Amino acid sequence: MENNIKVSILVPCYNSEKYIKKCINSILCQTLNDIEIICINDGSTDNTLKILQSFEKNNSKIKIIDKKNSGYGASLNLGFSISKGEYIGIVESDDFIEKNMYESLYENAKKYDLDISRCCFNYYYSDEYIKEEHFDFIEKNKIFRPIDNLSIFFQMPSLWCSIYKRTFLKKNNIKFLETPGASYQDLSFCFKVYFWAQRYMQTNECLLNYRQTNDSSSVKSKGKVFCVNKEWEEIFKTVKKDTSLYNKVKNILPIIQLNNYRWNYIRIDKKYKSDFLKKWASEWNYLNKNEINFNKVPFNRKEKIESYIILNYNFLYPLISSIYTIKDKIRRFAYD
Repeated sequence: MENNIKVSILVPCYNSEKYIKKCINSILCQTLNDIEIICINDGSTDNTLKILQSFEKNNSKIKIIDKKNSGYGASLNLGFSISKGEYIGIVESDDFIEKNMYESLYENAKKYDLDISRCCFNYYYSDEYIKEEHFDFIEKNKIFRPIDNLSIFFQMPSLWCSIYKRTFLKKNNIKFLETPGASYQDLSFCFKVYFWAQRYMQTNECLLNYRQTNDSSSVKSKGKVFCVNKEWEEIFKTVKKDTSLYNKVKNILPIIQLNNYRWNYIRIDKKYKSDFLKKWASEWNYLNKNEINFNKVPFNRKEKIESYIILNYNFLYPLISSIYTIKDKIRRFAYD
């Protein structure tokens, strides 16, 4: 029976009562029949669990794991451990997918023996406003090794647009960090799958709807402020396992890290910004002096300014950040 499951779909849930029905219904409507749906309830305090249980009663494809709150990474690692599919996919509980998503991804995965089969997605604001994300800088419908095409590492992590071969994940011991209540827990996972994958392909179809809300507009918990730093500790730990591969990616790592840390800085509560900047500056000064010569990093003009400020005058970064934020808002307004 185990070999009949083509894709295990993991749905991590926490207080998702508002959106979970649409999410699960979209998975149940998949044109690929040989799937299992594993819903991991991470200690929800609303009606999420009751809604999941009502689905489970009427459909044998659905399995529920109900556990105490321990975070996104722990939920997905637990889902991995009991899943049986040849490939593994992830749908977050506030998103929903097109009915042919997993059939399309699985057909490509089998036809081309892929470690990662990926599609594009929609930014979903409402039924009236949907914006497609195609990652135009990535070549579509071509098989390659991500480490040989570094543009892959610059796309938004968006781990839920892919299916991953189980044997590939197991061979490379790829798991999530289990920082309780953390954000950014897709960061190191996505980097690791791209770093180790041998066969990757992405289609141009937008098959997942990534719901946009304001719920995550700020990080107010001190425990989450430095989660992105822990993810980057894991990334550097990974790349140093293979010197030849590390040399391929090391000069782009500060660029990716800058974009991650910039986004974290914008989101965190004002009272934590200074501490985060100090830690950022400390990490980068060590990195610049001991591992990566920042003069050889291909920063663009904006990134060069930001990196110089962080390394030398981090107390000025709030001013630089404010200026760039205003410019970006003006640019987006003009574009829309």
